[in-house]
Amino acid sequence: MSSSSSYEQPQVITCKGKKTVYFLCLVLRDSYRNSTAAVAWRAGEPLVMEEVQVSPPQPLEIRIKVVCTSLCRSDLSAWESQSLLPRIFGHEAAGIVESIGEGVTEFEKGDHVLAVFTGECGSCRHCISCKSNMCQVLGMERRGLMHSDQKTRFFIKGKPVYHYCAVSSFSEYTVVHSGCAVKVHPLAPLHKICLLSCGAAAGSLGAAWNVADVQRGSSVVIFGLGTVGLSVAQGAKLRGAARIIGVDINSSKAEQAKIFGVTDFINPNDISEPIYQVIKRMTGGGADYSFECVGDTGVATTALQSCSDGWGMTVTLGVPKVKPEVSAHYGLFLSGKSLKGTLFGGWKPKSDLPSLIEKYMNKEIMIDELVTHDLAFDDINEAFELMREGKCLRCVLHMSKWCIEFSWYVKQQVIVCYKDSVLIWFAIAAALARDQPNYSVFLISHLAHENLSSHLFKANVSYVPVSSPPAQSSEALGTQEATDSTRKLFLEEKERIKREHRQECCSAFETIFGEGSCMDGDLVVINFFALEGWSLAELYQIRCVVAAPYVVPYSPPSGFERQFRKELPELYKYLKEAPIGKVSWSDVTHWMWPLFTEEWGSWRSEELNLSCYPFADPVTDLPIWHIRPPSPLVLYGFSKEIVECPDYWPLSVRVCGFWFIPNEWQLSCNKCGDNPSAGPLGTDDSHTTCSNHTELYSFVSSLEPALPIFVGLSSIGSMGFMKNPMAFLRILESVIQITGYRFIILTAGYEPLEAAIHTIANKPASKRSLQEGVSIFNGKLFCFSGQVPYNWLFRRCAAAIHHGGSGSTAAALHAGIPQIICPFMLDQFYWAEKMTWLGVAPQPLKRNHLLPEESNDESIMEAAQVVAKAVYDALSAETRASAMEIAELLSREDGVSEAVRVLREEVCEVSGSNQT
Repeated sequence: MSSSSSYEQPQVITCKGKKTVYFLCLVLRDSYRNSTAAVAWRAGEPLVMEEVQVSPPQPLEIRIKVVCTSLCRSDLSAWESQSLLPRIFGHEAAGIVESIGEGVTEFEKGDHVLAVFTGECGSCRHCISCKSNMCQVLGMERRGLMHSDQKTRFFIKGKPVYHYCAVSSFSEYTVVHSGCAVKVHPLAPLHKICLLSCGAAAGSLGAAWNVADVQRGSSVVIFGLGTVGLSVAQGAKLRGAARIIGVDINSSKAEQAKIFGVTDFINPNDISEPIYQVIKRMTGGGADYSFECVGDTGVATTALQSCSDGWGMTVTLGVPKVKPEVSAHYGLFLSGKSLKGTLFGGWKPKSDLPSLIEKYMNKEIMIDELVTHDLAFDDINEAFELMREGKCLRCVLHMSKWCIEFSWYVKQQVIVCYKDSVLIWFAIAAALARDQPNYSVFLISHLAHENLSSHLFKANVSYVPVSSPPAQSSEALGTQEATDSTRKLFLEEKERIKREHRQECCSAFETIFGEGSCMDGDLVVINFFALEGWSLAELYQIRCVVAAPYVVPYSPPSGFERQFRKELPELYKYLKEAPIGKVSWSDVTHWMWPLFTEEWGSWRSEELNLSCYPFADPVTDLPIWHIRPPSPLVLYGFSKEIVECPDYWPLSVRVCGFWFIPNEWQLSCNKCGDNPSAGPLGTDDSHTTCSNHTELYSFVSSLEPALPIFVGLSSIGSMGFMKNPMAFLRILESVIQITGYRFIILTAGYEPLEAAIHTIANKPASKRSLQEGVSIFNGKLFCFSGQVPYNWLFRRCAAAIHHGGSGSTAAALHAGIPQIICPFMLDQFYWAEKMTWLGVAPQPLKRNHLLPEESNDESIMEAAQVVAKAVYDALSAETRASAMEIAELLSREDGVSEAVRVLREEVCEVSGSNQT
């Protein structure tokens, strides 16, 4: 935020659920929010998930949407002994700035941040001094209140709830002083770097480097091999310590400790003599440095006794539960030993943490190895038990657990074909052909969409089909039950499909561009999942434009830049030094990074005779310095009213507005398409409606007892997620019984679901019956197998339950109806989160709320109650009003026309002027 004039007063937040944040730029619209928080009501008793009201940030404060938080032993100790209750614990956390208080200039909405338990005001005596990190203004907060006004920001039914360490991260939303937050790079993995907000930073480079200043060749003994102790070991190892002795009563930690540099392990329970005597014997008189990382004052004395006379230094890091006084004979100090304490390893959070994060992203320090468990926030009590029993180092709690399948698909780079996304290209191709009659427009798409080729023909667009099937997901591959043979078969099939697909793409380009030399005005437009197009455009020396109706669903791995800089230094320099407007490093990190991986490099080199890397010479793989192509134009098919553009996006990004295809293109049956006089849907004329749609039209036109609720999971069934269609239908039946509402479901042609519907309807299965529609559950659920234009259907529905695909989300927004989203993969999680933030949807459903793993009556009813509550929340007056407000804003936009305008003005007209 550049000035106080852009400050907007945020309102109270009430957060109701657990969400995962993938990539967010936040929009605040709610007048209040509730936050699901884990509240400690009594010392040592299980935390209780409560709906907590979170006040807006006061001056110099920020409100954070917590993405993930790790459990520290200090939280455990405080929970077991704390009398200041009720309280929200948690202090190792990472999240995203949701709103800012007056006077905050360092942060903006959408910034990724670490919350820290000790701050840095930047102006007090200690902050100015290089000798201390003990800020006098924002130091350790022990009263459970905010630094600013000594009041709380949490309330349950009007009663205050205390903070913990000025962070309280066991809440979906929290408020911290802006001096207790550190802005981090958006590509830094929040679920890893959150450990740097306490344990890993305090030990690794803090106590070992800043406080003790461990010297090369020295001896070190560490008491307690938890996260802090192992981080100390890592720091000592990096400093070149010759011997690192680890002491712990849990012998199972011995092997793991070796990873962090521990050379010797001692379990005090396994020896009969005092531990300090053993250490003195091992080190020839005592260790050069000892670290107490347990939080026991008796161990601190032992650590002091274990040090060498003359120069031995003991550093205390643990927080004692009881008896805070350290007892030591005065003679220990007369012998030259010293005892030092440290808070947060001596780091000044704002000044020093960014460099630590950079070291982690460059793989100079280890953090991942400290995370032994990842759990959903709901499982926080399980995390406490794991730490209490000594079974974990750090357990990271996710406000919504990452879908396993998502990360696996991205790593394997499986290409997924989204039907709604493909249809959008037909509309853009037709609009571009009408706008640029001097162009010959071709559209390359899968053969499955050939039924729309007649529309393309009328629009003077040539259709070039490819028959190789898209690689669809396999549920088994995203689970632990997947066998090695299953994975092998899938990967072999994937490779075969990939080879055939690339061969067909090459043939298609040869058909279009192979007859003669290409002209300056030739153009290829691809989506993010069609990166073959980029390399083929390079082969034929054609300008390539990228377009997508979704947010980029992946980002480069944390070590990508470091590896790139190491292996391709000249190309890295070429991209980093690019002039404004030319292809640069920001283009690579935004979307191009997969093109620099082996996945594409071998195909480019072996099959296309190109360099393994874009912008490089095919012989030397060195950058072509005399050619500086422009930054690739990126068109996004969503609205700026919904998604904001971060500053770090390339300057060549254009956000056009949502892309929709014409109503008449979304045929629901052959009869409508073959006989226009039959009256396809969208005409709003019930007398001429196609006979296949009579029942559908009658169902949605009835207002008794209210407009129906749409249910559509698109390709989720064919993608392998719907293993038990009957359980899915039983949930809908229970929701109908609870709410009394009517529902309409589109089956998307998924045969197991349609078979289950026929079984319930007690009708013989036939294609025709579901094309005309079948009612079950006493006429309250209408099931239909055809395609129905969403912009026709949604305006006749009270709300839409869907999977969070970009097409479904956009259509519901445009129709002005509330949404209930159950995301499964990729950008669906982003859209689910964003709709909740916009106020047009309640908290996203979890997968098992619609597709339960268990089909017993108890599981069905439990899931149905969650869905029913979501329905009630979605149909609230506030949510419906928000949906209508957004629809009004979007009604002024025409995304397809804007995309065509951008192409015309920035590509076509520029190319035309170059030719003249």
